[in-house]
Amino acid sequence: GKNLSLILSPDNDENIINKIINTDSPVSIKKEVLSITKEKKVFSVSLITSPLKDKGGNPTGMVVILSDISESKKIREELISAKEEAEEASKFKSTLLSNMSHELRTPMNGILGFAQILREELGEDFKGDLADKIVRSGNRLMKTLNSILNLAELESSTVIENFKEVNIEDVVTSA
Repeated sequence: GKNLSLILSPDNDENIINKIINTDSPVSIKKEVLSITKEKKVFSVSLITSPLKDKGGNPTGMVVILSDISESKKIREELISAKEEAEEASKFKSTLLSNMSHELRTPMNGILGFAQILREELGEDFKGDLADKIVRSGNRLMKTLNSILNLAELESSTVIENFKEVNIEDVVTSA
């Protein structure tokens, strides 16, 4: 039995308020609006109106349902903010790994090159075996490094697709 304007915030769009308060409106309305408490605290509500009509179909009033959605709205905004922060962190990680590519691969290639020279120079004795282990470990580390950097390139969408025809039988039999 109260006028709806008592609980709607003046911060709402005036056209929306007039449409909601107009009891002659023949249609139901569903809107997200701002409401206000007696203490003048503004909060978000979901508002649903449904017109009441007499036997002749003439509007006589309306039923209004208000649901406080301020908490869910706050949670939604926090989730959006957290998502944006996570995307920014992921971009930073991908950029960092992409930039590190040259800085990591170049010294690793140097280490592998010198270890291979040592292996060839030392021959088959104990020291040559140690140099061979350096080469194998270095190659394994280089494969791991390349996999990490390839993943960073995929995540940052900087990979250029290079399609080529292959014979699947050759690929399967060589593995």
